[in-house]
Amino acid sequence: MNKLRIIRIIIKASMGLLILGMVFVTIFFASMKEGVFIEIEQPHWVIRSDSLQEVLRSQLPVPDKPMLLSVETLEMMLPVHLNLRLIVIAMMFMVSGYMLWILWLIATIIHDVMKGTPFNLSSSKRVKLIGTLVVLAPLGEWTLNVFFSFWIDNRFHFEGMILETDANLGWPVFILGLLIVVLGVAFEQGQKIQEENELTI
Repeated sequence: MNKLRIIRIIIKASMGLLILGMVFVTIFFASMKEGVFIEIEQPHWVIRSDSLQEVLRSQLPVPDKPMLLSVETLEMMLPVHLNLRLIVIAMMFMVSGYMLWILWLIATIIHDVMKGTPFNLSSSKRVKLIGTLVVLAPLGEWTLNVFFSFWIDNRFHFEGMILETDANLGWPVFILGLLIVVLGVAFEQGQKIQEENELTI
């Protein structure tokens, strides 16, 4: 039980830090001066034109040993304005809210375990919901990246360059979510069998 209390404290602390982070980011972006440039990590520009890559590479210092420097990707900085503030804050709230939802579900499962009722239908459904949310997380990340890329691409266009994003979430997260869903289904089936056995006694 002590371990469960520690885990519960960690989860609640994580939820608190997430909420504080949401408040901090909101205040930070709301108070930034108009026109100040901020670095955008995702998406980034990819140079498809070989001639443009050669021009950029020719401006770099010549290494003293054989080496080929890559100039295929470029990061960007955008000026702060109302639309960018709203998009960044909205995306931050979506991601943080998603994570808070998952953490809250885990916390309620731990609460049931501490009460002595770990295997009940409600907990099984929560486990399945957690798995579903984890499965959908890569899709959510992709959707946000596509939306942000579309917004930037409509405002800036460079010949020989395209926007691309690197996904942080991928197949490992998707497979982990599936495993959690299967675990939830197994718990649910076990609970139903237990209830049927209790009725037949």
